Amino acid sequence: MAAAKKSDQPPNKVAEQIMEERQLIADEGGRLYEYAGGYWRHVSDPVLHAWALAADGAYISNSRRRSEISSFIKARALMPFAWGRVADTEVPCANGVVDCVTGEIRPHRPEDYLERVIPFDYSPKAACDTWLRCLEDWFGDPAAPPPEERGEGQQPPEVLALQEFFGYIVLSHAKFKKALVLYGDSDCGKTVPLHVAKLLVGLDACCSLSVDHMDDPVRRAVIKGRLLNVVTELSVDAMVADGGFKALVSTEEPIL
Repeated sequence: MAAAKKSDQPPNKVAEQIMEERQLIADEGGRLYEYAGGYWRHVSDPVLHAWALAADGAYISNSRRRSEISSFIKARALMPFAWGRVADTEVPCANGVVDCVTGEIRPHRPEDYLERVIPFDYSPKAACDTWLRCLEDWFGDPAAPPPEERGEGQQPPEVLALQEFFGYIVLSHAKFKKALVLYGDSDCGKTVPLHVAKLLVGLDACCSLSVDHMDDPVRRAVIKGRLLNVVTELSVDAMVADGGFKALVSTEEPIL
């Protein structure tokens, strides 16, 4: 007697087999996520249907069966959770979660519910000589002692502020109610720190929502799951949607 084909199984059974092979959760909006060994990666509907096709068998699968399998997975994976359950002082990097106060690093945990991590390994001995030279060129005092002979408190205030803000953007919260505006003449290099900031968090963790659209709940949907919003050009007569701007910068309340 021939063995039953895998694709002869009911769609719900196929869905259960997929869930046994993957660690999945779904939110109340119907978005599915798979744990990728450090963070939860969004699974699009086409990818989910491709999983269903591969598990069901190309000669048996059809649109109805794939939809049933996908719907079952989303319903079974639905669970309440909150994104970003790391401590306020912790920074999730590619090789673990770093406490920026103690310098200790711990392994990633699925229950941290991270949507993304900084795309670099943490290395306590890593140097950033080029960046420090740029800061010295931009803000340094020619009459001051060399940077290596100064203590941290002796750095120019612009350097301290910029370094602190770069530390802020890799944290998983926005509790300090700060935004950064770089002011200066055209072609003076203002976009260089913005470019470095985007590379620091990862280009896929950035968006560009203009200040005049921050009140629009449709347009500001681009901020979901992002770490950094960058506006490279802001004209002197730009109209700031102050309600939306304050909501994004000054609070941690849920945003529609």
